[in-house]
Amino acid sequence: MDTTAEWRLPTVDTPDTERNDLLPRFRPTRRLMTGKEFEEIANSDPLTILPWILVPDGIGDLAPPVMQYGIDIVPEMLVAYAVEHDIVAYYDESPTCSEFEFDEDQDDDDEEDQGEPEQDGHDRISRQPARAEGPNEKGEEAEKVDAEQEEEDEEDEEEENKFRPRPMTDRPRKTQPEIDRIESMQNALYALIREMGLCIPLRLVKFALGVQRLAVRDTSMIASFYSNYDLKANDLPRTEDIEKLRTAVGSQHPPGWYLDRSNLTWERYY
Repeated sequence: MDTTAEWRLPTVDTPDTERNDLLPRFRPTRRLMTGKEFEEIANSDPLTILPWILVPDGIGDLAPPVMQYGIDIVPEMLVAYAVEHDIVAYYDESPTCSEFEFDEDQDDDDEEDQGEPEQDGHDRISRQPARAEGPNEKGEEAEKVDAEQEEEDEEDEEEENKFRPRPMTDRPRKTQPEIDRIESMQNALYALIREMGLCIPLRLVKFALGVQRLAVRDTSMIASFYSNYDLKANDLPRTEDIEKLRTAVGSQHPPGWYLDRSNLTWERYY
C-alpha cells in the first residue's frame, strides 16, 4: 500500500490520484456534521472508487470515517429466503411471556385472592363462642393469641420476602416464536455465498447502515463486504463475486462505498 506499483485493488484509488469531486465531509475536518451536510450525502450516490484520502494510513492527525463497500438489500427478501430454506433464527426456540405479561398474570391472581373472604387468625378467633373467663385467665389467653398472631405475621412476611418471579423457563409459552430478523438475514446471505461457491470471506460480511441514497431507499441497511479499515487483508473478495451475489439478492444498484452512519466523523488517531 506504500507505492502505486504495489496497489492493485480496483475499488480504491492509487495514492497519486487527485480527486476534486468530493463533498466537503469527505475531507479532514473536526467540525460536527450539520444536518445540511448529512442530507447532501444522503442524496448522493455511493462512491464507485474510494478516494485515497479516505484510506487510513496513520499519516496526519485525523483518521477518516468508516466507509463500507457493499450493496443495498431488501430485508424482506432475505428473511423470506431464510424461511424457505429453514434457516430462520429465533430469539428463543420456545419463547416465554415477557416480564410485563407475567406481572399482569400475577396481578390478576392477586385480585382474585383479594376477592375471597379473609381467613386469618383474627377472623377465626372472633367466630369462637364466648365463655366466662376470670381476670387472670382472660389476660393469659389474650397474650397467647397475640403471640400466635405475631408468629403468623412473621411467617407471612418471610414468605413474602421469598417471593421471586418465576424463571423464564417456567412461564407460559407463546404460540409463535419471534424471528430474529438480523440473524436470519445473515444466515440467508451466508447460505447464498456458500451455495454459489463465491470467494467472499464470511468474517468480513456484515450488515451496516449506509448514508448514501438514504433519501430514496426503504432502509439504510446495506450488506458490507469490507471497509476502508480492512484494506490490508489479503483475502478481500473479488468484485466479480460481489456482483454475482448482488444479482442473487435482488439489489437494484451496483456496489459502492457507503459512509457508515455509525462512524461518520473524522477522529484523531490513537
